[in-house]
Amino acid sequence: MAELTCQHLGDIVHNDKSYPGAHPPIIDPEVFDRVQAMLDSNVAARKERAVMPGRSPLMGQIVDADGLPMTPALAYGKLGRKYRYYVSHPLQVGGGKDLDRDVVRRVAAGAIEALVMGRLTELGLIPANSDWRTARQVFRKVHLNRQDITISLGKGDLGPAAIAGIRERLSAGQKLVEIGGKAARLDLIIPGRPVFRGGRTWLASPDGASMAKRTAADPTLLQGLKRAHKVLQDHHVSPVTTIDQNRTAKGIDDSYLRRIANIAFLAPDIQAAIVEGRQPAGLTLEMLQGMTLPIAWADQRTALGFSPASCL
Repeated sequence: MAELTCQHLGDIVHNDKSYPGAHPPIIDPEVFDRVQAMLDSNVAARKERAVMPGRSPLMGQIVDADGLPMTPALAYGKLGRKYRYYVSHPLQVGGGKDLDRDVVRRVAAGAIEALVMGRLTELGLIPANSDWRTARQVFRKVHLNRQDITISLGKGDLGPAAIAGIRERLSAGQKLVEIGGKAARLDLIIPGRPVFRGGRTWLASPDGASMAKRTAADPTLLQGLKRAHKVLQDHHVSPVTTIDQNRTAKGIDDSYLRRIANIAFLAPDIQAAIVEGRQPAGLTLEMLQGMTLPIAWADQRTALGFSPASCL
């Protein structure tokens, strides 16, 4: 309903005042008041977006490769979806102009938090399903280095036998280094690095795979791959049929379906990796749709961040 004005009551408005007019009112004053009250009650209050994330358990305990503190930040994506990050503090206050650009200054909060909590649990330093209050009693600092991530642990009452037990649980490539002195500690060194792809940062192991442990393949990416093959089937096109068989092929008019269909022309080993959840960190359906995929399979692997090992 359009907003009611004083003219509906027969008044004449001048600046911020109204005066009785010569014509009769269009609406009865009592009806006018009731409708105006209804309109006022239906006005949606503007919701202010939060500018700081509410839960940031690594705040004050994570630094970048230069030792600069990384502080929580919040970004909004499509449909108002929130993304949490840890960002080097100078960038948040406009002081990043002179910083080394080869150092990643932003990391997805969920990824690094899951990595820290997962490693502490795997090494038996905290019980499964522990909260962050328990976890913070075990580790001191998280260092986001250029080629690895170091979690500094408080040595506490850990004796030689306990430290030996931790070493036995280390995964391939991980190291546990004892640091002596007054502030004795253990540094858990995890090979891997933050990577920047598609406007987001992820944690990737040296072979390019995600450092986050997957329990299942990405359902959105799987659905996109499935739909890509369905689009080709519906249009009598296939990357494995002959030229003669493709003579009955139909063009794909819809631009969205054309972008989806390109995914079906990925190298077979890349498609197998997607089905099994072994794709590189950060590879999403949205990313595939937004890029021009190379024709050569070797070029596809390079462009998408696959290593030979991850495609086996």
